[in-house]
Amino acid sequence: MMDIQRNIGHENFPLIEQNYYPDHRDMEPVCQFPCIFKVGHAHGGLGKVKVENETAFQDLASVVAVSGQYVTVEKYVEAKYDLHIFKIGDFYRALICSHCCDCRRKSLSGNWKTNLEQSVLEEVPVQDKYKKWIDQVSSMFGGLALCSLEAVVAKDGTEYIIEVNDCAMGLLGDRQEDDKMMIAEMVIREMETKCKVPSKQEVSEEGTEMTDDDREMVDSGIGRNICRTDSHDSSVSSPSTVSESSIASSNVRKDEPTEDESQNIEENDKNGHIVEGEDTMKNLRTTFAGLFGDLK
Repeated sequence: MMDIQRNIGHENFPLIEQNYYPDHRDMEPVCQFPCIFKVGHAHGGLGKVKVENETAFQDLASVVAVSGQYVTVEKYVEAKYDLHIFKIGDFYRALICSHCCDCRRKSLSGNWKTNLEQSVLEEVPVQDKYKKWIDQVSSMFGGLALCSLEAVVAKDGTEYIIEVNDCAMGLLGDRQEDDKMMIAEMVIREMETKCKVPSKQEVSEEGTEMTDDDREMVDSGIGRNICRTDSHDSSVSSPSTVSESSIASSNVRKDEPTEDESQNIEENDKNGHIVEGEDTMKNLRTTFAGLFGDLK
């Protein structure tokens, strides 16, 4: 994020200033108090401590000494509200949070870690500068199709970017189901593009030699549209479907199987052995059913 700030300027990417300490040895209080300690990969309010004075700073440094973690220290901001910006493919969403999941304001109960209390969320228009921020974030690591940015807005209106997330971002607001659907559809499109098995014509044009397993998958069509499933089938995997697919796959290998091969097929069916393509399909259905529910 510091590279982004250096490239486009602090005014175009207002990243909050932080002091980084790889361990406790060089920890000296060079910031104003109060400040916020973030120990290790702090998130969701965990590993964050509000430090009021130099004595508390030194006490916490001794705790860091036995934790084996790095530490970042940033100033405490009396915030007006927090800002969350999301990008899902080409779609943008922005929400403001009156007591958000960070430790910069007192909640209604007086707890300075506001993630411990309920949040009041409101969706707001995505301003051009917000799009510019999140577009810069999405260009990191070779391109992020899913990402989010968190910022805090001080009482004087000053904005500070405090955190970015990749696909591990948490969805917020009343339209989470819509966001999940967009994510699911985007993932399926990518898998249909990158996970399909090439046709015979494509393989012959490339001049590559196919293995027996590859030839079997191309002949049977397994994997060609491995991600295109019916909405009902995405949540329910029928045993009869597996059995029928297993028999169909075995018939592709040879038009007239020998007696030994027929016996092996029956034994595999009894033992629950299935073709690798079918096992992949079943795993995909189970995963998407658990993450997003039925796709309608």
